[in-house]
Amino acid sequence: MFGTQIRNNYGKIQPSLRIIEITAPANILKAIVQKTLFSVFTGILLLVIILVLATKFKIALIMLPISLYLIGQFLVLNNHIRHTRNQRIFYDKINDDLTIESLEGNRIVFNLITDVKAYKEIKSVQKNNGILFGYYEMILAKQKITISYLLKENAENKTLFDKLAHFPTEVETKLFPVI
Repeated sequence: MFGTQIRNNYGKIQPSLRIIEITAPANILKAIVQKTLFSVFTGILLLVIILVLATKFKIALIMLPISLYLIGQFLVLNNHIRHTRNQRIFYDKINDDLTIESLEGNRIVFNLITDVKAYKEIKSVQKNNGILFGYYEMILAKQKITISYLLKENAENKTLFDKLAHFPTEVETKLFPVI
């Protein structure tokens, strides 16, 4: 089923147009990491300025939560990248079947229309440098499946995320949407 290939008239093997692998290529992840690290370094710089100013003016401590929030983005980024790399996702565009293989060897196959009991969308309170952290949570009969927003950054994955947008979802916002 995976990696289904089709031979064209010239005998050349082409990837299937029916099943697509949902991935985040290294160049997209690199851009996301750079944008997030810019926020983190801004938070660290702000923390240093706050600590220097707080020695003379205690009012400067008001800015401390903002600094810690920006630094915390690194933890969220690390969590989402680890989750994204620990699974391979295949989407059958015709049947709306989703197959998720984890690095531990677990394999889950389900239909987006018939097997999912509920959809949830958990997202960050705001974007930082154009990056919105969050994930989709699909509740099946016996387990929950999560798909990170990082995969949304790849234009080739648009088909799956457009399909997910059609389902009624419960949207929840969190300061740190950790999977």
